[in-house]
Amino acid sequence: MLNEEKVRVMTKLAIYEQGEGKKYLPVSKYYRSDYIGLAMIKNFFLVSIAYVVLIALIALYYLN
Repeated sequence: MLNEEKVRVMTKLAIYEQGEGKKYLPVSKYYRSDYIGLAMIKNFFLVSIAYVVLIALIALYYLN
């Protein structure tokens, strides 16, 4: 005999996977270390850009 509650849950899960879940399911395949590594690389570039902008602003200040 089929458990009706399990059938409902499985149906909702299938609908989720076909709709909104397409966006989130690939994310679940990454490991935590992958996220940390990508975040560190992104932060490195953002900090580097901010440093260059800061140096440029200081140089502009002293030029005037």
